[in-house]
Formats: sequence, C-alpha cells, structure tokens
Amino acid sequence: CSGAMDEGRGMAQLIADVAPGSSQSFYTAFDGQADFANGILALAAGGADVIVDDVIYFAEPMFLDGIIAQAADQVVADGVPYFSSAGNQAVRSYEAPFSAGDTGFYWGYGPYHDFGGTNGEFQSVFIRPGEDIWFWLQWDDAFFSADPGSPGASTDVDIFLFDLDFNLVASSIEVNIGGDPVENLYFLNEDYYGNGGEEFYLYIEIYDGPVPSRIKYVDFGSSNTIYQKAAGGKVSSTSI
Repeated sequence: CSGAMDEGRGMAQLIADVAPGSSQSFYTAFDGQADFANGILALAAGGADVIVDDVIYFAEPMFLDGIIAQAADQVVADGVPYFSSAGNQAVRSYEAPFSAGDTGFYWGYGPYHDFGGTNGEFQSVFIRPGEDIWFWLQWDDAFFSADPGSPGASTDVDIFLFDLDFNLVASSIEVNIGGDPVENLYFLNEDYYGNGGEEFYLYIEIYDGPVPSRIKYVDFGSSNTIYQKAAGGKVSSTSI
C-alpha cells in the first residue's frame, strides 16, 4: 500500500547483492509472535538452509526463550543456521536484582525497587523536548504466552514516571498475575520549545505478589535519553 515499508524486499535485495544467484524464500514476521514462529519452521521445512530475520517483538521474554526463540532453537538443532538482528538499542537498558525498598508510596501494597544511592527509589531520566521514552520492563517470572501450561506470572509489578514536582506523567499498570511479566511505559516530552522540564523520575513498585529475583528494561524510544547512573545494577547512558 502507499507509504508502507517493504522491509522483506529490502532484505532480499541485500542478500542478492551479497550472494548473487542464491535462491530465496520469504515469510512475513509481522502477523504476531505465533505466526512468526510458525514461519521459521515453515521456511526450514521448505528447504531453507540459512534463515535470517531483523524483527523483534518488544514483549518477547527477556529471561527465557519465547515461542520465536524456541522455533529458532528447533531449526538450529535440525542443522539450519539462524541469524537475527541484535537490535538498535545499544546500551539503552537496565538490568539488576530486584532490590526491595520499603512499602511503595504509590500503591502502598508492596515494596519499590531501590536503584541505589540517595533517593534510590527513583532513577533520573533526562528526556529532551520533543523526544520520547518507551520502556519495556520485565522480571524473571513464569511467562504464560511462552508456556500456556505454566501458571503465568506470580507477581504484579508496575512502572511510573513523575516530573520534578512528583506529578504522575505516565504509567503502566497492567494486571500481570496469571499472564506475562511485562509492562510498557510510553512518554513524549511535549516541551517542544525547550522551556525546561527535561528531568523526570522513573519509579518501579510491586502491586502484588513475591519479590522477583531480577528486573530488566529496554528503552525503545528516542536515542538521546540519558539515565542516571544507578548503583546495584547495570545501567547505561547514551551521550548527547
């Protein structure tokens, strides 16, 4: 359709440049995770001897193999090399053991995650005017969509973003128990004219359930976001 991206055709053209005359098969990855996984198996069954993708679903499990990774593992075990893009997020992520602070101040049911240092319940996030963040947060818990035979997540974790006056500007409060341990928080800093307001506070709190062992987020938003260096975890910042 008009204005659409034909990424599959682009990849096929690159392969033709690298390996002229090679035969190619194509299966779209954009009809959901289950269809993506089935496509991997279908390509191998159709005779593909190398499979390549450059697609990620943001809700794919970070702490275990989801259905896409399981399909890739299966074809590799059958002797078909599988290659996937590493992504474009580089160092824009955070991973650490969940460090339980006191009972959280937002819901008041469970503890917050302590990022470490002074005011450790918050991580400072600097977002330029007109740019955004898109945090996908996960924790090591059962993942129902990856294993429908599992009970799903046992913990409900929520993520919030406050301004410097502690006004809530964005949140993700999905009900996780029995489902997937995934939250995604989006925020656009609409201060397009640069009148200030670039610093915000990221806050993570348990709503219900036991404390998880580890948490991780990846920011799929603008590339110029800067995150405060936090103790107790592996946090990375980009340069401006």
